[in-house]
Amino acid sequence: MSADDDGKRHEQVRTAAMMRGAAEALAVLRHRPPAEVRQASEYATGLLCRNAGQSDWAAAGLPMPVRVPATAENAIPAAREPAVHLAEAAMDLHCAGLRPAQRPARWAKLEESLAGQVPATTRARLRGRVDTAHVDADDVTPEVVSSLVAALERNQAAYGPNAYLTGTARRSLANAYRRRRTGTDLASATALAADDTRAQAARYGPEHPVTLDARSRLALYLLAQAESAPAERERRDLATQALSEITTVRAAQDKQRGVASPDSVASHRREARALLLLGEVGKARASMDFARRLESAAREA
Repeated sequence: MSADDDGKRHEQVRTAAMMRGAAEALAVLRHRPPAEVRQASEYATGLLCRNAGQSDWAAAGLPMPVRVPATAENAIPAAREPAVHLAEAAMDLHCAGLRPAQRPARWAKLEESLAGQVPATTRARLRGRVDTAHVDADDVTPEVVSSLVAALERNQAAYGPNAYLTGTARRSLANAYRRRRTGTDLASATALAADDTRAQAARYGPEHPVTLDARSRLALYLLAQAESAPAERERRDLATQALSEITTVRAAQDKQRGVASPDSVASHRREARALLLLGEVGKARASMDFARRLESAAREA
């Protein structure tokens, strides 16, 4: 290998590392004001155009910057994982400004544009992003659910129950069942949420924010199942389980995020729902009133 080749390889490694870092940094901007999110998405696409070789990112559905930069001499191939992750970050930001019904088509365009270039595992991940967008748009057709079931089975067999991709597939399927609500869907969603809680606790620890978020979802699914339960005993049992999760998670989240955080407000609202199911009307009203006071204080701050 010549000195020039070695230097080019070194520069490509630096480019790949920069793109991975950019994808992680840009992901946290998804909930910023719309103008900032749009600017961030165009910036991400600009980085792709300059650093990810020759690829038609406009045809992939990504928002193009006003001035498209020329491709750098040491750009990496568009199918390399750092480039794909940055493309996903750009699409996430772009979709944040779209209606949920518009998002599946955008993700499908990105998947189709990279389908012939990326490994099968990467395409499966992109397919999962398409399916998740369908679920978020309340499109839970048998085809979408079957695809999510297959993704969960595939990831669990390949990577194990605690892997990141397995968890992503599990949460998407649970959300699909919760939204569809036919037959045993809510019970299946709750079971998947319980599996996810155990997996996150094994991976991160019992009070890690990721684990607490998983337990919050479990509480939400328990509430949904309780509210649909036909028998009073089942309804009370599920509501009791939900209330236990809610109070335990809130105690930990209050330490980490503060007693007036949006998570605390949501927790008090869910607590009120559980208490109503248990016939504790006065306590439920107090929880709801406290949530309203927290929201009012946040608006005035």
